Amino acid sequence: MKRGWFWVSTALATVGLAALSCAEPAPAEDGAAGRSSLDGECSGGETLCDGVCISTAADAANCGSCGNVCTDGICVAGQCVAPGSDGTGGAETGGASSVGGSGVGGDPGIGGSGLGGAPGVGGAPGLGGSGVGGAPGLGGAPGFGGAPGLGGAPGLGGVPATGGSVIGESTCVAGVDTGDACNPTVDTEECERSDRTCVCGADSLWTCTPIGQGTGGDGSGGQGTGGDGTGGDGAGGEDPGSGGSGTGGMQPIGKYLGNITTGWQASLDTDGRTYSDYWDQVSPENAGKWGSVQSSAGSNFNWSTLDAIYAYTEEHDIILKEHCFLWGAQQPGGSLGENDVKNWMQNYCERYPNTAIIDVVNEPPPHTNPSYADAIGGGTNGSWQWIINAFVWAREACPNQILLLNDYNIIEWSGDTNRFIGIVQTLQNAGAPIDGIGAQAHDLDHGGVSFNTVQNLFNQLHDETGLPIYITEMDISTSDDNRQLQLYQQYFPLFWESDFVPGITIWGWIYGQTWSMAPESGLIRNGSFRPAMTYLMEQVGRPTN
Repeated sequence: MKRGWFWVSTALATVGLAALSCAEPAPAEDGAAGRSSLDGECSGGETLCDGVCISTAADAANCGSCGNVCTDGICVAGQCVAPGSDGTGGAETGGASSVGGSGVGGDPGIGGSGLGGAPGVGGAPGLGGSGVGGAPGLGGAPGFGGAPGLGGAPGLGGVPATGGSVIGESTCVAGVDTGDACNPTVDTEECERSDRTCVCGADSLWTCTPIGQGTGGDGSGGQGTGGDGTGGDGAGGEDPGSGGSGTGGMQPIGKYLGNITTGWQASLDTDGRTYSDYWDQVSPENAGKWGSVQSSAGSNFNWSTLDAIYAYTEEHDIILKEHCFLWGAQQPGGSLGENDVKNWMQNYCERYPNTAIIDVVNEPPPHTNPSYADAIGGGTNGSWQWIINAFVWAREACPNQILLLNDYNIIEWSGDTNRFIGIVQTLQNAGAPIDGIGAQAHDLDHGGVSFNTVQNLFNQLHDETGLPIYITEMDISTSDDNRQLQLYQQYFPLFWESDFVPGITIWGWIYGQTWSMAPESGLIRNGSFRPAMTYLMEQVGRPTN
């Protein structure tokens, strides 16, 4: 049984996955399996290891028994095997969202007249300018269909004007924030954690408003133009405030719906259909993994497939998301260390600078554990220093990309959710530059997963980390057209309508050419749209046949 549900996985491209038959919930994107036990008991075929239900038949960190680690990162039928002997590896696709950076807000008008906080480049409109005495503008955050820009938090307008006060430390009177009293009815920190800002309304009430939908404009449908950011007639000032000048990060874009490469044959277009007609983002299913590009430590890189994918995204103006830099189940052979990791990251981002999103680490322990983890910092199940280092090195090599930690089961099973949150919070406390979370969403069609559980864990994941959630590998595998449609109609709006989900990637779309653990997840069967494909295209205004 496969682990997921939202978006189909394409045929394995560069390396074929060994067909697996298992009864446990949701294996990882390329065959890993396991979930946390909700009640201390595990289903048939699983073993309880440190509070987590593990399939010891396939888990490289618990192969055959709890704690038995496969040094090469591959476990088949409870036995550690050498790389390549089991056919591990799935097909790949790329896709990264072109995402804007945080705007750097300018100083508000001294005394607060006129243009307080014009939007930064690609930024949301300034909110200030109308404050008595010159409240600061909140300009500089990139527009994202009204949601905050990706790549950084919005600039908070700089120093307040003389006589003004910062939002969150003022009272609200008829649409104007005045005085210096803290607002007693709105938790402004909570607003910020949910990518919103506290806005004073004409009814003299504070509200949490999505950044980019403030009083200077509407975010212009995610085109990053923001609005004119013009404020009111602020009293007592002379000079207009200067707007932010949006720096860093990618150019803001609208929310994306993407997919992966399918049975790679030198083009994303397949089965007589043009990929970019239906999808505006791509993730290499297998071609972007380190082991697919470099066969052994110190050997030459083979960029041929990635070159073709990148050229297609550039020609068709779609988003490239790199999947992935480090993954315990697929890596070059030989002895790897810090210099190898840095060299891989540096070469990738120099060659593909317009990549927008990167899975820096894919499926961290206990799901998979790179054989070289100790050589790049160690700290598994403790400080997680090797993951911290990976994000620091990725930021050095790729300063303009969105950096994700990607994993499975984290919105379907509470034990996995809590474990993953612990890793993320450790990274955040150490100052690691993690920009978002990748939730694979492979297990949404599992019989033991309910909508309420997914909704609660999905919100918990965001609330306890403050990070946007990218749905990275969604698929629903069933031969029943009506059942597939029903599940997409249930879950797609939960993700698509969330203001903290920048985009969704479906893991494959052509029936019979999807990931082996989701063989019935294809959305086009025998050349015709399945009802779920029609539904998805209707939601985003794309061709329905």
